[in-house]
This record gives sequence, structure tokens and C-alpha cells, in this order.
Amino acid sequence: MSRLRWILVGVLAFLSFSAWAFASPIGAPPDGDFHMASIWCAQGDRLGMCEVEKIKDSSQVELLTPRTFSRYQNPYGHFCYVGNSRASAGCTNVVDETSVTELVASGRVVFGGPRANAFYDLTSRLASRDVESSAFRIRFTNILFFVGAASILLLVFKRFRTVTALAFLVGLGPWGTFLISSIHPSSWTITLLPLFLVALMIAMKEKATTTRVFAALVALLIWYITQDIRSDSSYFLIIALVTAVAWGVNFRREIIVR
Repeated sequence: MSRLRWILVGVLAFLSFSAWAFASPIGAPPDGDFHMASIWCAQGDRLGMCEVEKIKDSSQVELLTPRTFSRYQNPYGHFCYVGNSRASAGCTNVVDETSVTELVASGRVVFGGPRANAFYDLTSRLASRDVESSAFRIRFTNILFFVGAASILLLVFKRFRTVTALAFLVGLGPWGTFLISSIHPSSWTITLLPLFLVALMIAMKEKATTTRVFAALVALLIWYITQDIRSDSSYFLIIALVTAVAWGVNFRREIIVR
């Protein structure tokens, strides 16, 4: 019965996040056009998806992407509502047939070439010339990643269920749930930070040496991945590190009371 209950919780969580995935239009997260351009161009030039154009006498390049998700091509772009408080996302229906085939300047300029971090590289393999389908594939992959990581932590590491639940709850709420169910690197960050905290707890608390070493290696890997995904992740990693040490080290009782 207990196992069935946890399965039901996982299914309900997936359905809840999926509702958020359908609720927000493409490009809704902060800098949505930048992240989509980075995903579509993570593997360089791709027919009908991306063209990397070098800027003359500069080390910069401009990313040319489908007009359908360019905020600078209103009203034909999917981001026609961005920066326009009077427009609803319904304006995305005003799209002509060339918007899914024509590559235009995305307005995003980068140094050297597209930055293909782990998030952009993996999600770019889910992208195609069908922007709508690609967006949902990426969103559902992010949701499965989060639900899968949370389920593994809660089911396998029973000793750390309270820590895990608290860690995930801190990252959730409407804003966190929205990001997990979107095309945004923060989706992975919110998923990996609780895993980082629990890995540190296991490394400090478990008795088996093999388990502790494995947990420490997992924590190091997450540190590397999250900093690669978002440069500001280091602040949150340090907070998680301090929290794990404060929770995991056996202080004297009077210190804890104080």
C-alpha cells in the first residue's frame, strides 16, 4: 500500500507539472528567446533551425533562428506579447507559413560561437523544425527529470526523506514549478540543488565508506554541472553546503539549543 501511495504521488506530481507546461506559452520564462536560441544553435548550423553568422571585424557571432520564436519580429513571432502589457499570448496565433521556415536575426549576439553547456546540448537533441512539438518535448523531459530525481531520493534514501522534502519545497512554489515546467536552465538547477544537499548529507552521515565516497563524487559532479548551466549557481551551492554541514555535523546539545 505504501509503494502504491508513492507511485500515486509521483503520477499526480507529473500531471501537476504537465498542467503548468501547457499553461505557459513558448518563451514565457525570463530571457526565453535567448535560451531557445541557445538550444536551437547548440550544435551550430542546422538546416531550418539555426545559422551562425559571424559579425565582421569582431569575435562575436549572431544567432539566426526561426522567426516563429523571435521577439523582434512582431506580430509574427511567438513573443509578440513580450514587453507589451496590452497584448495577451493569444497574439501568437498570428503566425504565417514563413515564420516556421525563415531564419532571422534573433537579436542575440555571443562571443566565439554558441555556448553549448550540458543543458543546451541535451535539449538541442530534442529540438526540431517543429517548434511547438520541440518545446513540449523539452518541457516534459525537464518534468520527468525532476520527478524522477525526487522519487529516487525519497524512495531509496529513506533516512533523508525529511531533508529531501524540505529541500524540494524550498525550490518549489509557483515560480519554481513554472521554471521546472519550462524551457529554462533553472529547471535543472532546481532539480540538482536538492540532490546536491542530500548527496552531502549521505557523504557525512552514512557509515559505509563506498557509499560515502560515491555520494561525495555525485556532489562534485553536480557542483560542476550546475555551475556550467548557470554561473550564479555557485551562491546556491554554497548555501546548500553550509546547510548540509550545519545539519550533518554533531554539535553539542547546548549549541543546538542556542
